[in-house]
Amino acid sequence: KVTGVQTCALPILVSLLTSTHATVRDLGLRLVSRISDSELVKRPELVLGLCVSPAADVRASSALVLRRICRLAPVAGSSLAFRITDALLTSQADGVHVHLVRLLREELSGFLSRIPADRCLAMLRSKRPVVQEAAGVILQSRRSLEGLELAAVALLAHHDVLSVRQRSEEHTS
Repeated sequence: KVTGVQTCALPILVSLLTSTHATVRDLGLRLVSRISDSELVKRPELVLGLCVSPAADVRASSALVLRRICRLAPVAGSSLAFRITDALLTSQADGVHVHLVRLLREELSGFLSRIPADRCLAMLRSKRPVVQEAAGVILQSRRSLEGLELAAVALLAHHDVLSVRQRSEEHTS
């Protein structure tokens, strides 16, 4: 029986989860699965680490962890959605950006309307099409484009991503 997992230090978990050996990462994932939901809410850096892990097996566990957190603490879900948009704007290992967009769509969709308009614009300026598409998903979730200047809405109307153009058209009609 593993004891003390609730208070296991982040550096130890990170060390396990970032190992080059799948069996060591699996041990780290098993430890994370034993951490209570209320403790996970207090450890957003651990949860975000799962989401952006270069190891696909570690990333795969993040959806379930996000579900657990969002069910217990919607405020934490909102915060993690914003942190994930931060991560989308930075360089990541192969497959991470696609995974983060999937998490936004499937696990954090109820929090997307809270992402500020200026964050969406920053994402639309990204050179990565997957990040631009995520911005389109976020814009679609917003009831209005309030907070955007008219010039920004006009730029949306000419964007390469279809969902972005559609949102701009909805706003102007």
